[in-house]
Amino acid sequence: MPVLNRIAGYADDMTEWRRWLHRHPELGLDCHQTAAFVV
Repeated sequence: MPVLNRIAGYADDMTEWRRWLHRHPELGLDCHQTAAFVV
């Protein structure tokens, strides 16, 4: 399926995003860095 192939193309990027978020945890409601990363 073309959609699955396109999604699979982002697998390495998504893995790196997850790792970055786990390397830079923010606790509670103080999530400015995470919010900036997501946007």
